Amino acid sequence: MAHLDRLDRSAARTGRAFARLAGAALAALLFLALAPAAEAQFGKNKIQYRDFDWKLYSSPHFTFFYYESEADQLEKVA
Repeated sequence: MAHLDRLDRSAARTGRAFARLAGAALAALLFLALAPAAEAQFGKNKIQYRDFDWKLYSSPHFTFFYYESEADQLEKVA
C-alpha cells in the first residue's frame, strides 16, 4: 500500500506542475492576443493640426507668434 501512496503523491505533484505550466501558457497566450488590440487604439485621438499663417515678432526677451489680425495688440503684450 505504501507504494500506491507514493504513486498518488507523485501524480498529484505532476498534476500541480502541469496546472501551473498550463496557467502560465494561458496567461502568455492571453497577453499576446490582447497586445495588438491595445496597439490599434494608439494615436486615434491625436489632434490634427491645420496649417497656421503665423507671423513672428521678436522683442528683447521674448519671441511672439501672432496672427496678422492681432498685430495691433503686440505693443501691449511686448
